[in-house]
Amino acid sequence: MKTTSKHPNKFIPFSDAIADGKMDHLWHEPESILDDRASPTYAGVLRPGIKVPQNDGPHRLSAAEEQTYRRMMKEHLSPREIEKAIGKELRPENVGYFSVYSSECRTDPEHAARIRKLYGNETGEIQRVRITFPENDWWDIIPHKLMAFRESGLYCSSEPEEGRLIATRDIGMDGPPEGGPSRPFRRRLKQFPCVPDECPVYQKNYCKLSGLLHFLIVGVPGTDVWRVPTNSWHSVRGILKKITRFNKALSRRGRELAGIPFWLSKYKASVSIWDPKKGETPPRRSMAFRN
Repeated sequence: MKTTSKHPNKFIPFSDAIADGKMDHLWHEPESILDDRASPTYAGVLRPGIKVPQNDGPHRLSAAEEQTYRRMMKEHLSPREIEKAIGKELRPENVGYFSVYSSECRTDPEHAARIRKLYGNETGEIQRVRITFPENDWWDIIPHKLMAFRESGLYCSSEPEEGRLIATRDIGMDGPPEGGPSRPFRRRLKQFPCVPDECPVYQKNYCKLSGLLHFLIVGVPGTDVWRVPTNSWHSVRGILKKITRFNKALSRRGRELAGIPFWLSKYKASVSIWDPKKGETPPRRSMAFRN
């Protein structure tokens, strides 16, 4: 698919990459010797936060643009739709609820209104949602990597291989040499050791831990899986621990994790993170599920 972006090499937030469908090829199941195994299909995205106007710079909103932003937010239009309407970028903000938008529901746009009716408050904020997991193993429930996205697609990803962190980067996204040919059709992938402490893309916060929580929503018809993207180390680690704990407990009784209903919610947690500019960071909102 040809990109229509004016800035294809610009880094974008993970949540936007997910909503734009730039992840569909990243976690395919392995191929069988008999045939290709089907990749999972997705119903849509629940965003773990919202996007808000920037405080300063060229993307600061005028009074009229601010009114447009607030009106479109009340109408439950997606951040991408709002940015397109006002012609300026918004910044992600972590909040204590999930958001869902019709344009980001892939199988049925009406699912957004149904989810808000089932689980939202009077303003449509979804503070918790009843879910079940379609699988038992953590690598199916919450796959995660270090990843950086550009508007034209995945720029780089890293994952452990035999005890080492290995990066795979699309060097074609660096752009052609001056006076050289345009980007070739095939992706030009390069593998090399990933050293985040020495990587300028990671140090500039473009590359982050990026995880996807996969689940079904109770009360929403269909077998396609819903996604919540997260860049939170605390959320991913906490969910992994709970999946392992539940699987051990259930296996003793001859039961499985898949199909058991849980509540997925947001909560504030004190995480020991030190920012060299701001000092110790305040408590952050993370995801958790409970029975």
